[in-house]
Amino acid sequence: MLIAYEYLLHHLERVKEQYKTHPEQHFRWSVELGWAKTNKYYELLDKSPAYIAAVVLHPRRKWQWIDVEWKDKPQWREDAKAAVARLWARYVGLQSDIRICMEASCMEASCMEANRQTCCMEASTQTCCREQSRLTTQQGSI
Repeated sequence: MLIAYEYLLHHLERVKEQYKTHPEQHFRWSVELGWAKTNKYYELLDKSPAYIAAVVLHPRRKWQWIDVEWKDKPQWREDAKAAVARLWARYVGLQSDIRICMEASCMEASCMEANRQTCCMEASTQTCCREQSRLTTQQGSI
């Protein structure tokens, strides 16, 4: 989202410049209103560090995108890094109960069926899909 808003605002700023002397006022007004509405929602992105974290976690973008796009806005970069650091701090040390079986037997096509796939990620067990499906079959026949 952050990248999309950046793109839209840059584009609208170029169009604003292009139409600033246009004889038809409605062109200027439309561009101004579009920019104002886009900017309003862009500013709301500051309320959640998740949007910056999404850019940082993107395999191609990372912090490099922030550093390049906001090179002339050092305070924005510092604020973004602090916000993401606070976000990470909230999740440091949390443990997940989910176990994912990555053994070859779990990756068989029969284990990847929709009704079998959840057993690979079930929080209460570490059994593989094949074992879980055998257990389910045995319990069903009893």
